[in-house]
Amino acid sequence: MEEPILLSGSANRPLAKKVAEELGIKLGDVLLQKFSDGETYLNIREQLAGKQVFIIQSGSLPANENLMEMLLLIDAAWRLEPKKIVAVFPFLPYRRQERQMKPGEPISAQLVADLVETAGADKAIILDVHSRQILNFFDIPVTQISATEKIAIYFKGLIRDDSWVLVAPDQGSLWHTENAADVFAIPIVQILKERTKHDRVAQMQLVGEIKNKNVILIDDEVNTAGTLVEAVSLLKREGAANIYFGCTHGVLSGPAIDRLTNAPIKEIVVTDSIAQPKEKITKKIKIITVADILAEAIKQELVL
Repeated sequence: MEEPILLSGSANRPLAKKVAEELGIKLGDVLLQKFSDGETYLNIREQLAGKQVFIIQSGSLPANENLMEMLLLIDAAWRLEPKKIVAVFPFLPYRRQERQMKPGEPISAQLVADLVETAGADKAIILDVHSRQILNFFDIPVTQISATEKIAIYFKGLIRDDSWVLVAPDQGSLWHTENAADVFAIPIVQILKERTKHDRVAQMQLVGEIKNKNVILIDDEVNTAGTLVEAVSLLKREGAANIYFGCTHGVLSGPAIDRLTNAPIKEIVVTDSIAQPKEKITKKIKIITVADILAEAIKQELVL
C-alpha cells in the first residue's frame, strides 16, 4: 500500500496527529502564519509530486478562517502536482445551510462544495453531514463516514434490561438514529418538531412511549443546545427516567455549556471532530475519538 501524505490545517491538530498515528506516518510539514491584516499565509514543505495527499481540516469556529485554510492548502498542494488530493472534513463548515429558508438567502453548503472542487480537490471524505442532500452538491466523488455506530456502541454498555428506548430528536436526525438502532435491540421513539426560523422551534410532539424509560438521544451535532434542552424537557414531562445524549459534532456555541450543565441529562458523549477548549469540558461531557474512523477511510481510499 502506498504511503500517503497527510497535511493538516490549524483547526484540529490534535485529531490530525491521532489520524497520522493510526496510519503509522508523520503529519506533513506545513508552515501556517497570519499577516498583520489577518490574511493567511501557508507553505507546504513536503514533496507531493505523484503522491496521494489527504488534507484534514475541521470547519469549526472560526468557520470562515478554517474553511479558507482548507482551500489554500488544497490549492498549494495542487500546485505541487500530486497524484490525488482528498479533502477530509471531520466537520464540514456551513453544513446546516443546505437550502433556502426564504428568498435572498444563499445555499452556502453548495458554495462550499464548489469552492473545494475549484481549489483542486479530487475527492472529499466527510464525517456525518447534517443532511444527505449536501453530498449531491459535490461534482467530485464524496465518501460519507459516520461516528454514529461508535457512539451507539459506547452507550450499549449501559443497557442491562428492557427499560431503554432510543429517541430521534427530529425528522432530520432519524436516519442517524436508525443507524444507531442497528447496534441496539431497543425501540425507537421520535420527536416531531415544527421549525419556524433558523434554530427556532415552535412546538414539539412525542411519538412513542417513554414513561419510566431510560432514554438515549442520538444526533449529528449539538450547537447552542436550545432545541436539545427543549427535547429533554419534553421527555422529562412525559416521564422519562435517565437521559443520555450522544452526537458526532460538539459545536457547543453560545450558551450551550450553561444549558447542558443545568439540563437533566446524565451524560453527554461527543467526538473530537471539533477541538474543544478546556473550559467546555465539564463532568457531564465525555469525548471519544474519531481518529480510527478517519484513518480507516483514508486506508480504504489508498487501495482503490
